[in-house]
Amino acid sequence: MSVWDAIWDSDSYSTPKLREEKAKYKLDSIEEYISVNQQDICVDLGCGGGYISKELFLRNKCKVLSIDESKTAIEFAQKHNSFDSSQYLLSSATRIDLLDSSVDIVFCFGVLEHISEVDLALSEVERILKPKGKIVITSSNRFSIMFLDRIIKQLFRRWRYGYQKNWTPKGIQMKLRQHGFSIHNCSIKQGYGDFEIINKFDRAINHIIPCWGRYIQIIGEKQ
Repeated sequence: MSVWDAIWDSDSYSTPKLREEKAKYKLDSIEEYISVNQQDICVDLGCGGGYISKELFLRNKCKVLSIDESKTAIEFAQKHNSFDSSQYLLSSATRIDLLDSSVDIVFCFGVLEHISEVDLALSEVERILKPKGKIVITSSNRFSIMFLDRIIKQLFRRWRYGYQKNWTPKGIQMKLRQHGFSIHNCSIKQGYGDFEIINKFDRAINHIIPCWGRYIQIIGEKQ
């Protein structure tokens, strides 16, 4: 069983209610920067339990293609987060089973940091996006107490989530530009609903160091 199959087999990382709240929080945070229309074809890449996918559809009635390489995650999503026209696809982020230039927006929340072959994944995203299509990323920030927390857990062999690279805001922007994306927005977002002590420290430090916070949120556009 893979790391993510094991996680979704128990879903012990968070409660369904909190996952729903966090999906709303993440989509709320991008509304001022990007609009999703009913005619858009959207991909939820690394969809996990399908919480973002379902919330995307409920808000916009757009077509959502939900992709994950974990069979257990897909089965969980189909059971708990199906919606009208839901399509859950078992596929790797480094080899997406979709046609060239076939989608309008790719959402990639909490996924990019777990992909060791990130260049292959971004090349695939660029391939499936239509011209002027957009990628929306939320990724773990290197400038966060959560990064230090992970390092400590790894030292004591208590880290359960496999490969993870915490990006810096400059680093992730540079990586997107290398793959032909222009940057529309890059901002720092704080944690929500869990690890509240860490979130409080991150918020306090952010007043002094603006790049400090739990997540990097970035929107790029295919050229």
